[in-house]
Amino acid sequence: MIAVIADDITGAAELAGISLQYFKKVELYIQTVPTTTKADVIVICTNSRSMSKPQALSITKKMLTAVQLLQPSFIYKKIDSVLRGYVIDEAKLQMKIFNQQTALIVPANPTLGRIIKNGKYYINGKLITKTDFVNDPEFPILNDEVCKMVTATLAKHPRIIEENGIYIANTPNTEIVKTYVDAVSDKVVIIGAGDFYEAILQASNPKINNTQYQLKHPHLFVSGTTFIHNRFFIETLNNTTTNVFYINDEKNNELMQDISDALRYRKKALIAYANSAKSAKELRAQMATITKKILLANVVNEILIEGGATAGAIFQALKIDSFKVLFSLQRGTVALSSNGYRWVLKPGSYSLPTPILNLYHQ
Repeated sequence: MIAVIADDITGAAELAGISLQYFKKVELYIQTVPTTTKADVIVICTNSRSMSKPQALSITKKMLTAVQLLQPSFIYKKIDSVLRGYVIDEAKLQMKIFNQQTALIVPANPTLGRIIKNGKYYINGKLITKTDFVNDPEFPILNDEVCKMVTATLAKHPRIIEENGIYIANTPNTEIVKTYVDAVSDKVVIIGAGDFYEAILQASNPKINNTQYQLKHPHLFVSGTTFIHNRFFIETLNNTTTNVFYINDEKNNELMQDISDALRYRKKALIAYANSAKSAKELRAQMATITKKILLANVVNEILIEGGATAGAIFQALKIDSFKVLFSLQRGTVALSSNGYRWVLKPGSYSLPTPILNLYHQ
């Protein structure tokens, strides 16, 4: 059994989706670990990226200790591909718990245009400091040199991992990512994003699953991201359709009826954050409350949530902590089931699947 520990729910879902392409039974949990399991892969979401550092380290320690009791054959620590969160603090904690002296971090996703070249982070050919990641409300990216983004030693090839310390891989392309599979061992804490995880699975497992996605209606789209291209898409829809609803304090009660009408008669509704001076944490709590009210008052068969922190807040409000992993729509966008709903989760910085784009453009 493989165990994955992820610091947010969309990252957890992404690796659950990748796992399902190689294994038949994959389970996902939020801040809980089963005492026994027959799963091939279990994915544990700590939600630590949305916490203070002391809270993050506390829940990470709790989950790692519980996972250790299951005696997995391999543990993969899933982090944000652009190194947001408490990457080094959690790495040091895991090294201490498992009495390991070396950690390897392979965060880049070349298949998604995210590479580390000559120690600098690029996204689709641009330095990361020239992208919208500089505007992240909780972990803004202010440096494009990875060894300044996190305190680690740059590894230009896998052989250097023989020495003690924390290393971050220089990975300008997918083939280089694959070479770091050679560094995987029970002596090294393995940390990374989706490309490295899939490279590890590919090394010893054939692909087995390929599920076609069909939308379920009524459909609720909950957008919890601040990325410019996502906000522009929503603003465009707002100007051309009647399916977009901005959540704000003044009009939320009125909006509830309008959202109900949209779900009942047009079978779809998109809710998003309005411009607000509130903190990211306050906005997430507000969106979670509104989403819970919508689900209690309406028939909804599929909920797409964009943004890991928002998804985590919604599942906490609904007291949902375990999921069946259904299938992957595309890289990073994964369908889960729990509490009678089909949930589709997507990181805020990833693109929307074509069926969703088509649905909301109609």
